[in-house]
Order: sequence, then C-alpha cells, then structure tokens
Amino acid sequence: MLGTEWVYAAIAGLLFAHLLTLLYAYRSNRSEPAADSVSDAAAVEVADRADRSVCRCPECGTENDRAYRFCRQCVSELPSARLHVEHPSEQQQPY
Repeated sequence: MLGTEWVYAAIAGLLFAHLLTLLYAYRSNRSEPAADSVSDAAAVEVADRADRSVCRCPECGTENDRAYRFCRQCVSELPSARLHVEHPSEQQQPY
C-alpha cells in the first residue's frame, strides 16, 4: 500500500492546483465596473447609437441597424438589406 499512496496524493495535488487555476481565471475575467466607468460607457453607447444609421421595418416599425438583414422584432426581411456574397474564386487562399 505504501507504493500507491503517493499516486493518490499527487492526483489530489494536481486537482487542487487545477481548481486554484480555474478560480484565478474566473476572478480575473469577472470585471465589476466602477460608477464612473458605467456613466462613461452609457455616454459612449448613446453617442454610438446617434452615429449609426437605422432603418425602420415596413411591417412593425422597429428601428434596426442598416447591417441587419431581418427585423429584430418581427423577423421580416428589411428592404435595405444587401447581402455581400464573396465568390470562392475571389477569396484568398490561406496558403
């Protein structure tokens, strides 16, 4: 039995190190914005919305971005939607 006890201890140690690594990654990715950054983010969002051009859905009247092909409310196709399809011959090869 003396020969297998170190294996169990090593597995327990590796599991503990793995859990600590996951906890560290979770805590470093979780960001809680401060009060000042929240107001700054809201100001940027309002400015961004003002700069974007919107189109109204002819079916329900919802404002959508020009990049949208379908309405985000009723899912009908928007009239200004132009889908850019690149032909395979025009694509660059990765090699």
